Amino acid sequence: QAPGEELQAKDTYILTPNGDGINDYIDFSWAKPHSVKIYDSKGNLIKELKDTYIWDAKETKSSVFFYFSKNKKGKILVIK
Repeated sequence: QAPGEELQAKDTYILTPNGDGINDYIDFSWAKPHSVKIYDSKGNLIKELKDTYIWDAKETKSSVFFYFSKNKKGKILVIK
């Protein structure tokens, strides 16, 4: 990120990964070729998406997560 350049406004995603085909995953392909890092609410890196830009939150519990890419950041709410 260049000095003085601000990230875009925060976006929020809601995931309900229950297999019904609705809000089961997030497609971060808009971030290519940059990675997307997903952190839990304590600041621990949960996932870094580099080659596959789909996140389904299967390995997580219901919680709030945060994502960061080169030009965008936001929040993810996972409800299981």
